[in-house]
Amino acid sequence: FFFQAEDGIRDDLVTGVQTCALPIYLQLLAMERADPQMPDLAVLLGAYMHPRSRGTVRLASNDPAVAPVVDFGMLSDERDLAGVRAAVRLVERVAHSPAMAALGEVLPYDASTAGIRASLGDYVHASGGCALGTVVDPDCSVRRYERLWVCDASVFPRVPRANTHLPVMAVAERVAALLSRSEEHTSELQSPDHLVCRLLLEKK
Repeated sequence: FFFQAEDGIRDDLVTGVQTCALPIYLQLLAMERADPQMPDLAVLLGAYMHPRSRGTVRLASNDPAVAPVVDFGMLSDERDLAGVRAAVRLVERVAHSPAMAALGEVLPYDASTAGIRASLGDYVHASGGCALGTVVDPDCSVRRYERLWVCDASVFPRVPRANTHLPVMAVAERVAALLSRSEEHTSELQSPDHLVCRLLLEKK
């Protein structure tokens, strides 16, 4: 279920001249069985779906088999803390409602800033590592490299406010259409440079 909170936060418009209060977009996720060892325990999670914080992906080694170092940088932008606090308030409003009270009790929790930072988690929607306009061009070709395209969630300039599966499919379809319409690109589709791109498209 998606909720649009009543409270808002300040956000600059694209023009940079005017500011306005925009709604905070939140999501609730209910987990009926959070722990197999505790069958009576359920969890209600609140998510802030419009993060402004930016993380990093860095090479850990010259060896391509070594996983990179990924830092999501969550709450590195203080504006996100207001959004997460709104998510906590929404969870509290639902959890303490008469309907939920009839199902069971709410266990103690820490809603302070320290508690939020300690219990914060990601939503597995990592995006933007090769964002459009910075690493790749509008056709998803990697800048300063030839015959190399990216067509996954890493090209998103902003994290989507929903699951990333459908947007990734849309990007892959767009890149496939661009390549298939170009005679130059069509001849290159059989090259090893496109192995990862081809596998992704075939998988989708």
